[in-house]
Amino acid sequence: MYKIELQNPIIDGSEVYSARVMLGIDAVNSTPSFKNMMANPSNSNTLPVVGKIYPNPTKDEAYIDYQLPEGQKGTVSFYNITGQLLSEYTISNGSNKLTINTATYKSGIYFYKVLVNDNIIENEILIIIK
Repeated sequence: MYKIELQNPIIDGSEVYSARVMLGIDAVNSTPSFKNMMANPSNSNTLPVVGKIYPNPTKDEAYIDYQLPEGQKGTVSFYNITGQLLSEYTISNGSNKLTINTATYKSGIYFYKVLVNDNIIENEILIIIK
């Protein structure tokens, strides 16, 4: 499990955060691989890198780590089970962490979509448990 915890959450997904939680490591603030990847210019390119939402399931807040190259525009949109748009966040250029406030959402399954330059990069679910 320690090897999983050290992996890049952007590339390796939610299993990295699950391993960190099981090991008692702060899953939100412990992203060494992501930080190293973003600090190393040899890893940068013109493609966006967007991770999965974590923690998932969540209660009041969720996060997405991402890297959006200059000149690109991105959004993260949240929908309820009927497809109604609930909220939309603009993601800025650079290496960042987006904080999503889910405190006003009821328990249930929600969908999120990440668009970069009007192309779908991610289309997944977010589970909220109150």
